[in-house]
Amino acid sequence: WIFQKLDRAKQDQHPDAHACRVKLSLMVMHSENKVPWETHRELGQYFAKSAHVSSHCRLNEQEELAALRLCRRASPLIRNRLEFLLAKARNLPALEAQCPAPRSGG
Repeated sequence: WIFQKLDRAKQDQHPDAHACRVKLSLMVMHSENKVPWETHRELGQYFAKSAHVSSHCRLNEQEELAALRLCRRASPLIRNRLEFLLAKARNLPALEAQCPAPRSGG
């Protein structure tokens, strides 16, 4: 029922709001509760706006990794962040980022 109370908050596009929704997703990941937003979209927006997220709302690397594992879909930004964190955890020296091919034409 608490997510019904947060229904209006789904429309909030502030960087901290994305971070809070991702953290809420992490809090309920092992419960029967389902969040009313798509975690991969919130996480993508969190990463896209990460430079503007307040320090007290920012996810640490363990939280990011857990949230990345919750994603059912992954944009190139999400895939690259996951690969980076996994490579860092394995102490790999280099990582090749995958980017979508640029669009040409109309």
